[in-house]
Amino acid sequence: MAASVVEQIPLPGRSEASGDLGAVTAMTREAARAGARLFAEGGNAVDAAVGAALVSGVVEPAMSGLGGAAYAAVFDPASERATVLEGSVRCPGNAAEDLFEPLDGVGAGLYGFPPTRGDRAETGALSVCVPTAPAVLTRLHAGFGALPLARVAEPAIALAAEGFVPDWVFVVHAAAGYRRLAGCPDALSLYTRDSGAPFVSSGPGDRLRAPALARSLRRLAEDGPEPFYTGDLARGMGEAVRAAGGLLSGADFRAPPVRETEPLGFAFRGRRFETLPGNSGGPTLAAALGHLGSFAPTGRDPGAGAGAGAEAKFLHLVAESLRLAYSDRFRHLGDPADLPGPVSALLAPDYLRARRNGVSADGPRALDPPGPSPWPAKAVGPARSPGADGDCTSHINAMDASGLAVSLTATLGGRFGSAFAAPDLGYPLNNGMMWFDPRPGRGISPSPGRLALHAAAPTLVFEDGRPAAALGAPGGRRLISAVALLAARLYDRGLPVRDAAAAPGLHVEEGPLFLDERTPGYDAVAEALGRRGHEVVRCEETALGGFFGRPSGITRTEQGGRAQFEVGVDAVRTAAGAAVRTAADGPGADR
Repeated sequence: MAASVVEQIPLPGRSEASGDLGAVTAMTREAARAGARLFAEGGNAVDAAVGAALVSGVVEPAMSGLGGAAYAAVFDPASERATVLEGSVRCPGNAAEDLFEPLDGVGAGLYGFPPTRGDRAETGALSVCVPTAPAVLTRLHAGFGALPLARVAEPAIALAAEGFVPDWVFVVHAAAGYRRLAGCPDALSLYTRDSGAPFVSSGPGDRLRAPALARSLRRLAEDGPEPFYTGDLARGMGEAVRAAGGLLSGADFRAPPVRETEPLGFAFRGRRFETLPGNSGGPTLAAALGHLGSFAPTGRDPGAGAGAGAEAKFLHLVAESLRLAYSDRFRHLGDPADLPGPVSALLAPDYLRARRNGVSADGPRALDPPGPSPWPAKAVGPARSPGADGDCTSHINAMDASGLAVSLTATLGGRFGSAFAAPDLGYPLNNGMMWFDPRPGRGISPSPGRLALHAAAPTLVFEDGRPAAALGAPGGRRLISAVALLAARLYDRGLPVRDAAAAPGLHVEEGPLFLDERTPGYDAVAEALGRRGHEVVRCEETALGGFFGRPSGITRTEQGGRAQFEVGVDAVRTAAGAAVRTAADGPGADR
């Protein structure tokens, strides 16, 4: 099958692509290019997504990779059903709730928890949980891919073996992570020269090569996930972690690394959303859009003269909806096995209606009293909102003309995860223990086998039973507000995906409202929000900032019986690619 590939790299203010064979978004140009070219070679949306995810682990190793976790929502047109692959990490079986010493009063970590003495929950072998990404990516491909896994992994293997020129974002992340990486020579050597100096390319021929990572990727392509969980690679990981003071045992590697379950489904503006259930960002996203959907759509700006008022009203309702949803997240959510009732109780219409009592479109901002609760609240949440930090996650969307759609989030936890690497594997391991509250007695404190409460919310949207969009974002807990805001701009304000994804950010939990200074008419909007009772904090977002998640999405429409895809990505730092049928293609081009 012949097809041309359209690649679009980030441009100031907007990045977009369109096509009729398939489309993919990723966080780097290399990953988006790999996905688009797999489409052009006859691959489907899952091939594109998995290929892009593997490339991401090579070229943005601060964000994701084989040592991390992954989560996916996928719709299969053959069975006409959506499935989610949940790769939440588990607390090691030898852990205890007083494993770490929290340092209260000295700031908040990436997830709002107190930092720990010696940074032990965030850095080093004690912070490592069993990686789930190898299992999730191979399960996703085995269930829904079209090309052989070896072909899908080929772009990543080639980049690792032949090398690539790191971009400036990579270099700055490596510099920011240098102190943490320096604690593990095997990790530091992955991103420095033989002299120990950080790797900064001097030109196109000066490439960062990762031969050990190439070998690990080949093992994944040839042998699947088994070596990473029951074979020699698992033994090597476990031995290295334990030798450095970590807890991983053989039993931890034998625990199921991926759970294939029914998605969490909910309605918003007449459309069906499918996302992760349980201990993810999915229930919080569903609650936020459930609250917002109870109000009349704000619609597009009525014009420049009234734009600030309409935008302030819209952002006020989004913010109030997010506050309520995050409050319930902090009071109740955790490992579903620990909850006294089903998460669905937090999403019941009567409960949501009672929770938003007092919220109005014109304000003032509603306070958040304890209110009704389906069961007694636990002390589970952070004491404070997280500060700004760089992205530590990769997100990928892919859709194709057959109706196959996937939204995939992969992460190491923090920047370079634990900053710990086992010898000869070529990649850093996650710091999954950062997802557990280091304060003993909390509903999400460390406990043997407990699933982490994470924020990933890869999302698919359906109209009349057919996939209409794939949405997602990186950004820790901030990704939930980014996906909610993206959905609201698409289906409340009616913006095209290219504008909805590139629009300025907003994030709010239980404290201040963080507002992107790129917001049109910022001063007037901030003043109007202030009159509604919000404490507005002006934020300048950059490619290395982290006040907001970085949303991306693909929308699908039908034109003349042919699928048409539009892509929208964060305006600051994301990439997109699309595959477009050429005149030489025959009817078999539609897959």
